[in-house]
Amino acid sequence: MTTSLQQEEVQVAGHADQQLQCLCFVLGKEQFALPMSAVKELIRVPELIRVPLAGAHLLGVTNLRGQVLPLVNLASLLGRETSPKTAAARILVLKGEQPLGLWVDEVEAVENFPQSRLDTSDSLQREDSRRYLAGLLRPDPQQPQQGIRRLLDAQALQEASGLHPDYQKQTASSGKVGDQAQLASQEKTDKQQLIIGFELGNQDFALPIQQVKEVVRLPDELEPVTGLPGYLVGVLPLRQLLIPLVSLHRLYQLPEDQVPASQQRVLVVPLGDRSGKHFVGLIVDAITQVASLPEKAFQPVPELLAGLPGFQDVNAMARLADNQRLLALLDTRKLLADQQFQQAAEAVEQETANMNQTTTEEERQLVVFSLEDEEYGVAIEAAKEILRVPEQLTRVPKAPSFIEGIINLRGSVLPVMDLRRRFDLPLKERDYRQRIIVLNLDGQRTGFIVDSVKEVLKIRTKQIEAAPPLSPEQMQLISQMANITDQQRIILLLDVARLISDQEARQLAEGLSSVEDSPTEEGSLQV
Repeated sequence: MTTSLQQEEVQVAGHADQQLQCLCFVLGKEQFALPMSAVKELIRVPELIRVPLAGAHLLGVTNLRGQVLPLVNLASLLGRETSPKTAAARILVLKGEQPLGLWVDEVEAVENFPQSRLDTSDSLQREDSRRYLAGLLRPDPQQPQQGIRRLLDAQALQEASGLHPDYQKQTASSGKVGDQAQLASQEKTDKQQLIIGFELGNQDFALPIQQVKEVVRLPDELEPVTGLPGYLVGVLPLRQLLIPLVSLHRLYQLPEDQVPASQQRVLVVPLGDRSGKHFVGLIVDAITQVASLPEKAFQPVPELLAGLPGFQDVNAMARLADNQRLLALLDTRKLLADQQFQQAAEAVEQETANMNQTTTEEERQLVVFSLEDEEYGVAIEAAKEILRVPEQLTRVPKAPSFIEGIINLRGSVLPVMDLRRRFDLPLKERDYRQRIIVLNLDGQRTGFIVDSVKEVLKIRTKQIEAAPPLSPEQMQLISQMANITDQQRIILLLDVARLISDQEARQLAEGLSSVEDSPTEEGSLQV
């Protein structure tokens, strides 16, 4: 990662791939991203000064280190509903001659996306906010449940913010926030340190951003590894790598507060050179900021603090803008100098090699989901997408009884069925865990509602057995099962081609033909 944070060639575990580094965030329930090359810094929501007769999307202005910063409601600008303010809200400051702050609901991660996942095709034209989009970031094929992330065009957002071209110059020249020319000259002469800030307990820490490979969410469940120190709490599967995870709370003997897992993040840092093959994940309570601070703002660690837990690896201290809190700048070269980290990375690498050796035989990948506390699976090739269930499905008059309704998916009509109804299971009320798995049924894409999608699982073909013949109906839909004996786990495998009969397929085609010319409302579904 360089200070410019532009696209780079990244060598990971011997595989070269051009990556687009993005800051990922959410608005409401939708996932968005901005190229890190367009982001100047990330700050907490400050005090706002309301501006009368400002543009519809302008929330107000604030004073950011002596410079007037206009703040824009990004959800409003994109035509989305504005969510209530929470502690997770942040301001993304865009680069430019006139810096602009964008209010977002929550920052999720800093992530590298392969260029192959960036979609700039005609499908972009069907997006209601296409004028602000640079593309769509498709989910990792190994994790289709992640959904699509919309990549925003920073320049288009600047142009559409509604700010008068002379707004900032006029406000800055009022004498209340200092001489902008003097500030610009000072910025040129002051060397800047780009940092990523995070919380650990009640303390503020940071890392130089060039020491961080990427930032990802902490998984709900961790893969355990035996025989390692207590502060190494498991491993994180990240693309082709398994990365050992370090609990900084345990490493520094700090109290382990009950921080929600949804808030915690993992800073992926390299052991040695950043382009190497060994990485470690540092678990932190929350990401607080991405900022550029003058190097003169950092001071040596006071001797009184140098021996305290959490300060052994601190390189310098800085006072934050509110002048009330201190920021401790860690140095991963100190932190990871311990031989135990190298041994842990090598142990995980050996475990990965052993896993790869045992999976050289023929394998299959399944999308595993649940219905009524049982696990089912379909071949990953058959699952085209995984979607959230909208609050309401559009009912179609005279549609077959097995059709719950339809949704408009990027301009196409998608019929939706409830697998509970198909399997004669008790129906349940809609909840946030439910998903729609889109399957290809002989050329017709059809969505099936399931209780939850659990994972994408790789199994060996020898683990697939014939299902016991319990009834003709069962044998038609479930003729095989995956028997994973080492986990005492059985997954029922669906024959996708037989989920609907030939007669039902004809009924479905006739029902859809009656609604193809009746457009439904786009946006009833969050992808």
